[in-house]
Amino acid sequence: MKNNLLTRRKLLMDKVMTTFRTVSIDGLDIFYREVGSRSNPTILLLHGFPTSSHMFRNLISALSDRFHLVAPDYPGYGNSSIPDFSRIVWASGEEECGECGG
Repeated sequence: MKNNLLTRRKLLMDKVMTTFRTVSIDGLDIFYREVGSRSNPTILLLHGFPTSSHMFRNLISALSDRFHLVAPDYPGYGNSSIPDFSRIVWASGEEECGECGG
C-alpha cells in the first residue's frame, strides 16, 4: 500500500505544471503560484510569517489533481514587491510609526 502511494505521488509530481504569475494591486506586484483545473474547487493557500508560497510546493503536487490551488506571496515576501513603508498609514492613524522607525 505504501509503495502505491509513493508511486502515485511521484507520478503526480512529475506531471504537475505550476504557473507562476504576477498581478499588480495598488502599485505592488503580487506574485502567486497557480495549478489545477479551474473547474475544480479552489483552495487559497496563505502562508505565515516569515515564509512564502514556496512552502506549499509539496502540498500543491499532492492536491493539484483534485483542486484548483492559488498560493500568493504577501507584499514584501517571496517574489512579491516590497511596499513603500513611508506611504503607510498605521493603525493608530499616524503617518509615522515611532516604534517601527517609520
